[in-house]
Parts: sequence; structure tokens; C-alpha cells
Amino acid sequence: KKKKKKKKKKNKKKKMVDMEEEPLLKPMVLWAQRKEMVLLRVKIQPTEKPDFKIHDTHMEFKGVGIGASGKNWYGFELVFYESVDTKRCRVRFHDNEIEFRLLKINAGPWPRLQSTHNKPHWISLDFDHFEVSESEEEKDSEETERVQMQKQLEELEKSMQKQVDLYESVVNVAEKIKVFYLLMYNLLQWVGFSIVVGMLLYLLKDGTDGIYNAYEVVSPVLNVCQLLAFLEVIHSMFGLVKGGVLASLMQVAGRAFILFLCLSPVKSMHTHPIVYVLFMVWSLIELFRYPYYALSVLNKDIYLLSWLRYTVWIPLYPTGFTCEAIVIWLSIQYSPPEGVWSYPLPNALNMSFSVIMFQKMVLLLYPIFPYLLISYMFSQRKKKLSSKMKKQ
Repeated sequence: KKKKKKKKKKNKKKKMVDMEEEPLLKPMVLWAQRKEMVLLRVKIQPTEKPDFKIHDTHMEFKGVGIGASGKNWYGFELVFYESVDTKRCRVRFHDNEIEFRLLKINAGPWPRLQSTHNKPHWISLDFDHFEVSESEEEKDSEETERVQMQKQLEELEKSMQKQVDLYESVVNVAEKIKVFYLLMYNLLQWVGFSIVVGMLLYLLKDGTDGIYNAYEVVSPVLNVCQLLAFLEVIHSMFGLVKGGVLASLMQVAGRAFILFLCLSPVKSMHTHPIVYVLFMVWSLIELFRYPYYALSVLNKDIYLLSWLRYTVWIPLYPTGFTCEAIVIWLSIQYSPPEGVWSYPLPNALNMSFSVIMFQKMVLLLYPIFPYLLISYMFSQRKKKLSSKMKKQ
């Protein structure tokens, strides 16, 4: 039995070799085309995997199968009319045929399959498969469009991601600049008011003479700090810091009114002891306020500093408001009858302005401003300290 099996195998091999040595038979090849594709159907029933190569300009085929001449070696070589895309070509094996889908590089109809005008008898048009190839080509076209659209979407997504990354980088840079600016501003103001407190304490060594000279010694530094304080209104207005614009404006404008309209023009007020007390109260408030703001910019929180910021003002604000009211009243008393910075009639604008009258109106309405500011500060104190206690 073993010998018989070996003989059968040898006979098969001999037949295969004999068939391979014989000249290749041409299989029946049917072809159809659409705008972007050429469909080839090799009409043999493959018994083994055929050997074929598809190049951009031609195609080679060789394989064993059952065709019109029975089981034999079949083969052919085709030189295409135009180039095809080898990367996108596909092959399908069916029971009675092998199907090749060749996608054209240049879309459009071919007048013939081969580059030459010869018409081999084994190549013919695939009229029966014409409609099928059309629908299949449409599927291929749809698939190609889908792939192209997917690529476009991916490129668009990458482009949008780059824009988002650029925007985020710009925002990060702007945030860093804002943090640096606010930190420097608060530190500069703290240094300025620290200098003012140091000067006022140093003047105490001269006794009453030092107190009388408080305005002359301290006002240059205090004037600069007070002018810079107007930036805080702008900070709140443009959202650089969290806080009410009205509360900030009342505090800054109120101090500027006292400093530049009530004290600066009236020289007889410069030596009054109330000036020393007022400058000390203002500066002590800022010694705790600006360090708190500087740490808030860095998202740092020290409970003791927060407590001082929202507690020290409780005795200092009423003292400061009382001193400011006294300064306004004394400024009215010591000012000349027409008042400094007044604009009496007659004049080109046919209108007048009296600083003394304006000071009297402010003094009459003055109790409203402390009430509003103190109420706001109490609400802030309750909000800030209670939230910090809960976190602890």
C-alpha cells in the first residue's frame, strides 16, 4: 500500500512537471470598465493558488486551474492602456473565476484594455457583468470618498487642535503676565505704605514737632501711592481681580479728595495733628491689605493674614472716617472765602464752581459712604473667614 501511494505521488508530480513544461494556455478573460476602475475576470476554476504580479503598466498571471481546455497551466501577460494604482488593486477568488479590480490612476474611459491595437481571441468585453461592475465601482468610489473625507476631517481636527494649543499658550502667557504685574503692584504698594509707617514712627522721636511735620515728610511718598491706587479701580473694571468696582472707587476717590482737594491746597492744614493720625490709620490698613492681595494672586492662603486683613479694619475704618470728616470740616474753615481751585463768574463758560460748596455737600452726604463701605467689608469678612474656617 505504501509503495502504491508513493507511486501515485510521483505520478502526480510528473504530470504537474509535464504540464508546466507544456506551453501555457490562455484563459478566457472578460473585462469591463468604469470611470475609475477596470474589472478583469479570469474564467478558470483555480485548483492551486495562482502566481500573479500587478505592476503599474502591466500584469502577469500564471496558475493551474480548470478552464475551457480542462485542467492545465494557464497564463498571460497584459500591457495596460494606461497606468493603474497597484496599492489599491484588489483580488477576489470565486468558485469558477478569479476577479481583479484595477483602479485607474487617471480617471476616464479607456478605448481598449491593452496598449496595442491587437485583439486577442481570449479577451472579450464583459457585457453580462457591466451593471454589476458599475454598482461595485460606485461602492469603491464611495469608499474612496469616505477615506478622503476622513483624511480631511483628521487634517481639520489637527489644524483646530493646533489653534486650540496656540490659544491656550497665549492665554497661559497672558495669565503669567497678569500674575506678575499684580504681584509687583501689590508688593510696590506694600513697600510704599511700609515706608510711610516707618517715617511716621520715626517722627515720634521729635515729639509734637515730629507730629506737626508729618505732612511735609510723608506726603511725597503717600501722594505717589495714592495715585497708583487708582489702578485698582481699573483692575476691578477689567476683571483682573475679583472685587466690586463701586467699593474700590469710593475708597480710592474718597482718599484722593481728602489728600488733593482738602489738604494739599490748604497749607495751614499741613501742620495739624489730625493729619498724622489720618496718615497712620490709612497706612496701617494697607500694611495688611496688600500682602493679602499678593498671596491671593499666587493662590496662597495664610489664615492669620486673612484674619488680620478682615479684622484690623474694624477699629481703623471708623477712626479713619472720623479723621476724614474732621479734615473736610477744617479745610472749609481754613480755606479762603473764594476757595482754592474755584471757578467764579464771570467767565467764558458762563458757569461757576466753588470748592468750598462742593466740600460742604460732601460733608453733608459723608455718613452715607462709611455706611456703604463698612457694610460691604462686614459681608466680605463673613464670607471669607467663614469659608476658611470650613476648609480647616
